[in-house]
This record gives sequence, C-alpha cells and structure tokens, in this order.
Amino acid sequence: MFNKVKILIKQSDFNFQKDSYFDLLFFMQMGDGRTAVNEPLVMKTHEENTCIPHSSIISISKETAQSLMDELWNAGLRPSEQQYTSETFASMKSHIDDFRKLVFKYAGIK
Repeated sequence: MFNKVKILIKQSDFNFQKDSYFDLLFFMQMGDGRTAVNEPLVMKTHEENTCIPHSSIISISKETAQSLMDELWNAGLRPSEQQYTSETFASMKSHIDDFRKLVFKYAGIK
C-alpha cells in the first residue's frame, strides 16, 4: 500500500527576480513514524553521440498530480492560455442564447 504524497510549494530563497522561482517539496509520512522527503535533483552531462539513459525524475499518481496542480494554483501560478471545459462552453452558449432572445425581442424579430 502506498502512502499519500504531500506537496509543498513555496517561493525560493534564491529569487533573482521577484516571484520568478518556486521550490517544490515532496514528502510522505511512513507507517512507522518516519517521514520520506525528496532529495535535490542532480543533472548529469553526457558526451555527444552517446546513448543517454532516459528515466523520469518522478513518477506520481493522478491524485498527486492533481495535488501538485492545486498547490501551484495556491502559489499564484496560472496556465499560460485559457483552458476551456465543456461546462465553460455550455455556460457561454446559454449566455449567448439569452442575449439572442433579448435582441430578437426588442428588435421585433421572431
């Protein structure tokens, strides 16, 4: 059984520009009272034209990914482009239909 991963996002102490860097901390309470905490990511260089091993830096569950997105949102980060959902489109369509009814009513169009 996997323990739930907790995520903390805070502004980095090493900001070169205000609000430009954030620290991501992953931790998990173990069943025996210990706490597991992520280690710093280490980048490794490889020579040109060599086989480079590929592995992800972290593998997380959908629940943990959602928690990460929520914490990024709470830290003030937003998507670069507006993401529309089907609910958004339904709401926009309803709003346009309401305006259409008003315009047609006052313009005498049936």
